Amino acid sequence: MEKRTIVQAAIAVLENASQPLTISEIHGEIVSNNLYTFNTPTPEQVLRVQIVRHCEGATWSNMAKKRFFKKVDDSRYTLLFEKEEEATATTSDIALPDATSYIDEIRQLQQLHLQQVKGHILEDLKRLSPFNFERFSARLLSNYGFKDVNVTNVSNDGGIDAYGKLKVGLSYMNVAAQCKRYTGRNKVTRPEIDQFRGAIQGRYEQGIFLTTSQFTDGAKGASFQTGAVPIILIDGPQMAQIMIDHQIGVQQYFPILK
Repeated sequence: MEKRTIVQAAIAVLENASQPLTISEIHGEIVSNNLYTFNTPTPEQVLRVQIVRHCEGATWSNMAKKRFFKKVDDSRYTLLFEKEEEATATTSDIALPDATSYIDEIRQLQQLHLQQVKGHILEDLKRLSPFNFERFSARLLSNYGFKDVNVTNVSNDGGIDAYGKLKVGLSYMNVAAQCKRYTGRNKVTRPEIDQFRGAIQGRYEQGIFLTTSQFTDGAKGASFQTGAVPIILIDGPQMAQIMIDHQIGVQQYFPILK
């Protein structure tokens, strides 16, 4: 009998399943029924890569020509074809990547997963009230290394939502932050940067502008001006990445592959 591939083993499991299964459940059935031997320390990741490569609607690079699976929710998979239809996946249908290809594919899948996580993080941040977003931003700065971070009075902040100290060399620099929780397509514009700079000029050595949205080109160009207080810009995707890197409200279940 011809040796099964990973994809053929997954198809065999789903053909006998009464409902869609998760990657972990498919892996468990493959192992318990001795359908395939995984010679890797990360069998579920390798299985996930192969299923995604052959999954309907997936668009990341190095996809297989033939698709055998479809995703029914965030974590479960089933067969793309009906069981009574012809569904034989031969070895010629299924690419058999070498170990290097597996690693490259896992990296690609991991990057796709990170982008999805960032999207979920941003949606959660946009659901916060403006006040709670300011409080969260202060926590973000504290976890990033700022000291004595405080949230200002909402009714009288003068454009300053939080402030604290950042160690630079042997001394501390006074830093102020403004936080904009935009839920639509609005972007932070240059006048907002100029107004924030005017509020902190002479009182702080640096400003940080955080937003769940993005910055216009004018805002980016105004962030550093000769003789003026520099304004560090942190947009939504950057904020999500900081949360992932520093595990602020996010748990990392496996190391990032380099």
